[in-house]
Amino acid sequence: MAALSCKKHCRTEMTQESCKGQLFTNRELWRLMCPLVIELLLTLLVGMIDSIMVSSVGEAAVSGVSLVDTVMQLLIYLFAALGTGGAVVAGQYLGSGNQKDACKSSEQLIGFSAVFSLAVMVVLIILKDIILNRLFGEITPEVRKYADTYLTITAFSIPAIAVYEAGAATFRAMSNSKITMWISLMMNMINVTGNAIFIYGAGMATGGAAVSTEVLEGSGIRGSIAQNSQDEAKETVDGWLEEIGTFGQE
Repeated sequence: MAALSCKKHCRTEMTQESCKGQLFTNRELWRLMCPLVIELLLTLLVGMIDSIMVSSVGEAAVSGVSLVDTVMQLLIYLFAALGTGGAVVAGQYLGSGNQKDACKSSEQLIGFSAVFSLAVMVVLIILKDIILNRLFGEITPEVRKYADTYLTITAFSIPAIAVYEAGAATFRAMSNSKITMWISLMMNMINVTGNAIFIYGAGMATGGAAVSTEVLEGSGIRGSIAQNSQDEAKETVDGWLEEIGTFGQE
């Protein structure tokens, strides 16, 4: 019994020593990862909700939304990767206790994401016909009409997506992933409500789904900005806009 008690005591000491050498405990990692998984599911749910709710219009509308949604998902992953890379730099400054440079790097990340996404938006609108004809291959004229409408409107939400992803990545660098999860949940609720109004109420078909997407992306930015201001993670909204406006002049 004494030997067994000694072994348990040694294991407890080894566990404590190993935990001391860890930056984060398993519970802290779990609390950080769970909201990230839920947020990813909610992000993917936006396109699925559009496809489901637009199904009342017809099969061609569902096909058009689904085709364009593959392109939008690719852009979301692109901007998420961009935001994560920039947040690494901010996280390094935060880890060293340099809050001023952390705020500055976050502002630069948002400024670059905004400028880059505007360029992507312009290119996507210019090459819209090539994307529909070459990338999607042989599609019926009706599907092409719905896809064209949905792509044209949702293209204007690309800067909003990029700025939101940059802000979300900054929150993750601050070990606060719950905020973006709640914002994503709010965006999905707005998307469902907007689709019901514009698709069923106004009869705008895929255009209604696209307008609803515009509204939810804008609400995501406003939610990120409001929370950033509350937590003093960045400068004021005016500072953000000034950074975006002067980014190309630096």
